[in-house]
Amino acid sequence: MASFKPLFYFPLFFLLLTTCTKEPISEPDPIVGEWTLHSSIDENGEKIIWEDLVDIFFDRFGTNCMEYTVSVTKTLVTIKKVLVDYIEPKQCYLPIFYAYSWKKINGTDQYEFKVGDNITQYTIIFYESDQRMEWTEEVTNQVTVWIR
Repeated sequence: MASFKPLFYFPLFFLLLTTCTKEPISEPDPIVGEWTLHSSIDENGEKIIWEDLVDIFFDRFGTNCMEYTVSVTKTLVTIKKVLVDYIEPKQCYLPIFYAYSWKKINGTDQYEFKVGDNITQYTIIFYESDQRMEWTEEVTNQVTVWIR
């Protein structure tokens, strides 16, 4: 009966080894990370370089507190804007935050940002080894370029 135990346990052990598989480790989406606004092109085709705008406000008001960033985690997009206070130009407004859940539509360059029942779709293209991304908002066609 002693030789029966190894014969009994071997098929059970083999079945356990062949059915337990690791899920493949997927690369994080290139959108994940910290980004700074580079430029924006509105629906009329006018391009605004963020750093140029910051320099203009600094030259005019002596204030260098403007900020426009996006932080993306696995589930959340957080946009932060800090702008010059036009009433008290030596000061800046308090930061404004926008937070969205996001998902990528498989097999496409389409992303959905959602807050409540509102969904905004973007086509997002990455270039320069994923160090630059370009968002095109689907309804207005406004283009925003972000850099790491």
